[in-house]
Amino acid sequence: MKLLTYQYRDQTCIGALSPDMSMVYPLSSFGVTAKTMEELIIQSDRAALNALRSRVEAGCSDPIPLADVELLPPIPEARQAVICLENNYFASQEEKQQALAEGAPPQWPAIYYKKATCANRPGGEVPSYPEYAGQLDFEPGLALITAADIRAIPEEEAGKYIFGYTIITNMISRQLVEKYRRPVVATSLDGFLPMGPWIVTADEFEENPTFQLTVSRNEQPVLSCSTNLMKFTQNHIVSDLCRYCTLKAASIIWLGTPRGCIQDQPNPRYLTAGETISCTISEIGTLKNIIV
Repeated sequence: MKLLTYQYRDQTCIGALSPDMSMVYPLSSFGVTAKTMEELIIQSDRAALNALRSRVEAGCSDPIPLADVELLPPIPEARQAVICLENNYFASQEEKQQALAEGAPPQWPAIYYKKATCANRPGGEVPSYPEYAGQLDFEPGLALITAADIRAIPEEEAGKYIFGYTIITNMISRQLVEKYRRPVVATSLDGFLPMGPWIVTADEFEENPTFQLTVSRNEQPVLSCSTNLMKFTQNHIVSDLCRYCTLKAASIIWLGTPRGCIQDQPNPRYLTAGETISCTISEIGTLKNIIV
C-alpha cells in the first residue's frame, strides 16, 4: 500500500494510491480520522493497516486523479530529527564477499541526526546557498519509518515495528562539513531533506527486503546498485538503535547512500543551480528535485 501526503484545493490531506497508481484515495473516505501521516502511523496497528488495505483495494467513491494533486513529503514536518547512517554500504560486491570470506565484521556506521522540521517535496527546489554552502553534494538512499515506540527489541522481532519505506535524498554541503567537522549543520539547511514520493508499507515486502537503487543527474544515470550492499540489515539497524533508548513511533531512519557520491569522484563536479537530481528505488518510486 502506498500512502502519501498531498495538497488538493488548498487542503493538505493524507491518502493512498489506487492499485493502478492513477488515482488518490483520500483516507478520510475510509473513516480514517488521522489528519497527518505521523498521526496515522502512531494510531495504526497491523490489524488497522490490513483493514485499510482491504478498503483501498476495493476503491472509494471520490477518487482524485494523481495528476491533479501536488505531492508533499510523506511526513512534511517530523516531530523529531532524522536518524542518518554513514558508511553503511560496501563499496562493491567484491568488497562484501571478501569481508564475508575473511569473517571480518563490517565497520559500524556512524550515526548523526539531521534536522527534519520541514522536509522538501517531490519535485521541489533545493536551494544551493552559494554564498556560504559550497561543494553541494547529494546522497540518495532508502529510508524506513518505525511503526511504534520500541525499546530493546531483538533483531528477529524488529521487522514487526517497521511501518514502511520511502526515499530520502540527503543534501550535504561538503564545505560546511569541513567547517563544523560533522554533517549535522551541513545536511540541515532549509530544503535539504527531499523525501517521497510516498511511503510503501512494509507488508508489501518480505523482511529485510532488497531494492535496486538508480541515481541520475540531469537525467543521466550516474549510479546503480542493490541495497544488498548495505552492511547491516533493516532489522539489525532498528534493533540496535532501540537497544539503549526508546525509538519513537514514526522515527525516520535514513539507511545511508551507496559509494559513488560526487565527493567520491576523482574530479568532483559539485551541484550548481539549474541541475536536476533523482533517485529511483524499485517497488517504491522516483524522487526528483531541482537545484536553484
